[in-house]
Amino acid sequence: MQRADDASARGSVPDELNEPKGLGDASLSRVIGKVDPVDKKAEKKRIAAKTKAELEAGRIPAFQIGGTCKVLPFEAPVAQSLGVTPPASLPVNSDSVQLFKQLLTFLSLLFLVLLLSLSCPYQPWRFRPSLLFQREDVINTGNRVIGAYEAEASALKEEKQRLEEEVKKRDVHFEAASAEVAKLRALSEKSCLTEDRFKKERDEARRRADDIASGSSARSAKHSSRLERIRSYLVALHAQEKVKAQLCYRHGARISLEKMVEAEYELPPGLLENYAKEEEEYLAMVESFDADSLDDDILFPTPPPPLAGLLRDVASQVPERISEHGSFLSPQDNQDSDQV
Repeated sequence: MQRADDASARGSVPDELNEPKGLGDASLSRVIGKVDPVDKKAEKKRIAAKTKAELEAGRIPAFQIGGTCKVLPFEAPVAQSLGVTPPASLPVNSDSVQLFKQLLTFLSLLFLVLLLSLSCPYQPWRFRPSLLFQREDVINTGNRVIGAYEAEASALKEEKQRLEEEVKKRDVHFEAASAEVAKLRALSEKSCLTEDRFKKERDEARRRADDIASGSSARSAKHSSRLERIRSYLVALHAQEKVKAQLCYRHGARISLEKMVEAEYELPPGLLENYAKEEEEYLAMVESFDADSLDDDILFPTPPPPLAGLLRDVASQVPERISEHGSFLSPQDNQDSDQV
């Protein structure tokens, strides 16, 4: 509509301004022909009314020939790249394919408008430098829009290449990680086999230890029984030695008493008879002992060399009254024997 108004305004200029000037303008006017100014105004009004109706119907986008254009929703990203702030109420669509299609539609409509302006019978205003500059501004704007789309496409291409390189790097890392996982899995299987072997060896060692412990228990029981027999044997020997010592003591006392009687010592009545009777009793007890019934092979077999602790245990079971020389006599008995 602005173009139509400008055209109508320019139509009111005097005829000398509307006349073509120069050789080129004269030749062009001869080719196109001269049109009645009344018909020219009617044609301009008809074109303006048709354009207004199409704009109101929404069949073509809004535009201005004067170098400025209305930013449509699909042109918001391009307008932002060119430094134009779109209205806040318009949504911004980032689909590059849709934007490219809409750009082609805009350029096609612009081309149709230019063809329509050229198809008029006589329009001397289209040769004016100001209108040419306005058209150049529109073309420059379109070129900037196309350049912005090309820059966006190149940026998307670079982003795609970068993503492909990252995917390749990740594939390489994934292959390395897969190889490492396979290596770790092989080591795990090997460690499982080693662990099973160690378990078998541990069970075998435990079984051997149990066998040794059971054999040690049997040997300990055998040694204990032998120690008990030795103790019984020592007790019996101690009793025999004690009886023999008493017998010797009584025998010596009886002899001493007989010598005293021969030397005419006065003795208590019955003392000599009592000593003789006790001597006979001890002698009978000594004769009743059967020391050979305890076999030395049973009491003292030839076992393997015993431990030091076992020797200390055997020494602790020997009666305290046995001296280091093997005597079973008490100190009083030894004193009596010395007197005899």
